[in-house]
Formats: sequence, structure tokens, C-alpha cells
Amino acid sequence: MEKVLAVSADKITRLVPQGFIKTDEKQMLEFVAREGKYHDRTPELENDTTLKQIIPYVLVSHADKFLVYQRAPKLTETRLQKKFSLAFGGHINPEDAEGGRNPVIGGRTRELREELSLPQTPEFSFLGTLNVNLAPIDRHHMGFAYRAEVPTPEFALNEPDKFIHGGWETPAQIAERFITLESWSQVVFASLFPALVRSSADTGHSL
Repeated sequence: MEKVLAVSADKITRLVPQGFIKTDEKQMLEFVAREGKYHDRTPELENDTTLKQIIPYVLVSHADKFLVYQRAPKLTETRLQKKFSLAFGGHINPEDAEGGRNPVIGGRTRELREELSLPQTPEFSFLGTLNVNLAPIDRHHMGFAYRAEVPTPEFALNEPDKFIHGGWETPAQIAERFITLESWSQVVFASLFPALVRSSADTGHSL
């Protein structure tokens, strides 16, 4: 059974404010490495509000466009089925901390490689931590959001059972589909492009 990294929700609440916050990356990485423990990924864990599973959440960008994809309708995680997403990532496993690596960084690298083929290594920048409760799934997860800038537009989605669409879109195009985005993508996009979200709301495209 898959084991995934999680941290006490109480400890997260004491350190991380609610919302999408530009926290200190080094402090947060050390916090997760120190406080995180691995748990069997059971249905009970997926609904345990005393723990928050840690998720690297990576937006891939190129030349002012972002890679957008739609999650498959038969995705194992039913709470995300058919949602559009701006980010790649997933649960952190024990092997992500091998060799003394920080588990978040190790998980970020592995998940991106598993889900997406890129011709060159992207340049990562830390955007902040996601500790929100907008959708039911949010109560059980905390995200480390990164932007990964790639020098060329070539890519391939590696897991067709999870992704049914993928392509580059401008922020204006993303704003047009804002209501179809999963909650974390909405929060991050609204933080990066607040004026576009307000404009989309004014024309009836947003929540």
C-alpha cells in the first residue's frame, strides 16, 4: 500500500495562516521534514481532518503561457474528476526523502517527471503554501506551490489515464475558464492575476 507524508493539522494551523500565503520556503521545508510522518493511504486517511497530506503543486509556464490540463472522468480521486488544473504534483512517498533530500523537493521532482515529459529541466520558483478549505478535498491537504518556467514549449503528458487534455493557454484564456478550475488552481491564479479574475467575474464567467 502506498505511504504518503502528512502533518498534524493542528501544527499546520499554528504555523501556516489560512489561504495562499508567501511563506518562508526554507522554514516550511524544514517544518515538513521535521513534523511529517508517513501513513498508509487508506480511505480513512483521505477523510481524516486531524492530518493534512503534503502536496507539491507545480505550475508549468513558458513565454507568459501556462500548461493547462483536464483531469480524467475516471480519476481515482473522485473529488477532482473532470476539473481543469494549472498544476502537476501529488502525494509525497518515503523514497522522496532518500539520500538526505527534503521530501517536498524530492516529491516535486518525481511527480513532475512521472506526469510530464519536458526536454529540459525547468527553473523553479516558490509561490507559497496552500492551506485553504474551499472544497471538501482541501481539508485533508496542504500544498507547496511552485512555478516551473521552461525554455521551450515541447511537452508530453505521461499518464493518459489521468489527463484527457493539455495545452498552453494565456492568462486571459485561463480567466475565461476560471469556474472550471479545481479550487487550488483558482486560488493560485486569482493571486497571480487578480485583475483578470475580477474582469471575468464582471462578465459572468467566474464563481
